[in-house]
Amino acid sequence: MNIPTTVLTLSAHGGGLSVALWSRDEIGEGGRTIQRTSIKLQKSFKDAKTGEWRRFEINLFASEWPGIRMLGDLAFEHAMIRGGENGDDTE
Repeated sequence: MNIPTTVLTLSAHGGGLSVALWSRDEIGEGGRTIQRTSIKLQKSFKDAKTGEWRRFEINLFASEWPGIRMLGDLAFEHAMIRGGENGDDTE
């Protein structure tokens, strides 16, 4: 029995965010090999109350990414309208 091997295919960091793409081959219907790709998105931030660094992460299938992009663009547009150039409500 072959155990699928998961391989890191992309890793990028910037602005407190990081993304990693992981791929693995699986056996599908009829014995066909299917490549599955998952995306891990992480955001690091400093907790204002404790001063400790925290990390938020979400794991998605590649097929979910278009929906995340659409919702992210919508949220960004809303933030820019409400918060001006910086996209936030702070002064």
